[in-house]
Amino acid sequence: MKKKIILLLGLLSVVTSFLNASNKVIISVTITGDIKEQVEYTSSENGSCFYGFPRNIQIDSYGNFIVTLNIDKPTFFQPLIGTYSYGTLVVEPGGEYEVRIDLNSKEKSIQTICNNEKGQILYNKLLKKNLNSSLRNYERNEDLLNIKEEIKLARNSEIEELKKLLEDGEISEPFFKIVKLDRECFYSVLQSEVAQRKYFKILRNNANYTDDVKKMWKEAFQNSPITNANIASSHLFYRLVKNYISYKQFTSDSFDKDKLMEIYKQGSTHTHNINLSKNYLNDDKLEYYQARYLYESATKMNFEEELIRLFDNFKKDYPESEYSNFLCPIINPISNFLDNKKPNNEQIKYIPNYENINSLNECLLPFKGRKVYIDIWASWCIPCRTQFNHKEKLKKILDAENVEMVY
Repeated sequence: MKKKIILLLGLLSVVTSFLNASNKVIISVTITGDIKEQVEYTSSENGSCFYGFPRNIQIDSYGNFIVTLNIDKPTFFQPLIGTYSYGTLVVEPGGEYEVRIDLNSKEKSIQTICNNEKGQILYNKLLKKNLNSSLRNYERNEDLLNIKEEIKLARNSEIEELKKLLEDGEISEPFFKIVKLDRECFYSVLQSEVAQRKYFKILRNNANYTDDVKKMWKEAFQNSPITNANIASSHLFYRLVKNYISYKQFTSDSFDKDKLMEIYKQGSTHTHNINLSKNYLNDDKLEYYQARYLYESATKMNFEEELIRLFDNFKKDYPESEYSNFLCPIINPISNFLDNKKPNNEQIKYIPNYENINSLNECLLPFKGRKVYIDIWASWCIPCRTQFNHKEKLKKILDAENVEMVY
């Protein structure tokens, strides 16, 4: 009996080692040219999407690096130099891939030596279709049937190209499925955002919400339902879910425009949006969506205290989340900014009764008869924030001229 147990344990060890080896992916990348920026990569490993949260890479003096992934299904790998992507690689479990990036090339694309090579070329060609440019093309087109037909034809044309490669044996079935899913997601996002923009246009003009727009918005998610187990692999997963949540909220019979405005006035918009996501997502998808939502909201640099509370909640819900490492450097400056803004900061003097001031004239009343330098700025304005680095020098110049500084 003891020998049988030892034998079974041995077999289990061999099987585990075999599975680990068969899931291992090795990606060797060579970059030629002058590398002036940080090299990073993103990937959607095992369906847990990591887009928007790049991992740093250490390269050698020759511009080489190797990334090893352990995956049980095909995934996307995207090398980044600074914030620029030269292309995306579709990798499968057990595969080995050689990638070359020439920074001096006018094409600004990756070259690959691997299986599915023709598929890799086609996929990166399709990725050059810009979503925002496509949206602008439909901005003034009010023929919804025409828009839907154009989107359908474009989507089907891409899928047919992929099918041809599959039939010719140029790409594998798993490669075909994941790229098909990603491209369908692209067109679902495109159609949903076209419908959403037209809806908001109706809302701004206080016009009736048309059934045609509602139908178009609903149909956008038929090919890419967010319940699809593999949908998180797409780089557009976050955008798809965000659009779907908007659709569910604004087309609901219980939607109340005044109530939504009240939430906005209370400063609870982000909390409201995060809570809505819990109705449609769970597990890894919800964790990623919330992290990406906080990341994108915080990078707008509106310095909202609500985001600090939401990040604290996120850390409680996901204490082991890898995303927290990316969120901390963005949330912490918000916290520091708000701490410095508090009235107990001795370096800041507040205008008396500032809470009730509603105009520039009222703001200037306490300075009547004196010279005043007024700095009008916004938290989202990058040049405004950069200027603060020189505020001490500016203050000395103004003090020498007996000029009051007002922010």
